[in-house]
Amino acid sequence: MHRKKISQWAWPFPQTDINFPAVVIFKDNKKTGKLSESILEKLDIPENVVVFSTTSGWWLSSLDIQWIEFTFDEKEKGSYLFRDHAPAHLSHESQALLEKKGTEQTFIPKGLTGKYQPLDVGVNYPFKCYLNKSYHEWRDKCTEITKKGYLKKPSRQEFLYFVSEAWSKIKTSTVEKPFGRRQYLA
Repeated sequence: MHRKKISQWAWPFPQTDINFPAVVIFKDNKKTGKLSESILEKLDIPENVVVFSTTSGWWLSSLDIQWIEFTFDEKEKGSYLFRDHAPAHLSHESQALLEKKGTEQTFIPKGLTGKYQPLDVGVNYPFKCYLNKSYHEWRDKCTEITKKGYLKKPSRQEFLYFVSEAWSKIKTSTVEKPFGRRQYLA
């Protein structure tokens, strides 16, 4: 798949029957890191997907703040967020905002993500399988060649459809199952 435009997706653990959207991060504008209004207006963003963008296409501290604002509601105090030691997660701004939202952040010891972040293990795999299947089905149909002789890459819109289709196939039981097999920090 095309790695320059897209680098990550993420999802929080649903504490209720609410279905959280998949998060897609596009790499864009070198100065602002934001997709232009003209690009956003052209995109048909599925309901089960949220789009963010950064200059690098990576989860940065500034994006972490946006994601926390989008994801956590101050009315839902008592939430927990288990995180790895990614630099964006370690910012004081993120910590302060999570505290304001009533969400306790717990950092997973390095090297133990597979044990304490079950979504990384139990949901990423099936999601990536569904995503790859969508891409390969598209690739089988799309054999267009660029002027330089390369296979055409999927557009942002096509990628959003891949993510939406893959995410819609993740069942609640797929999310719940890995939590029954893991131990958690007390």
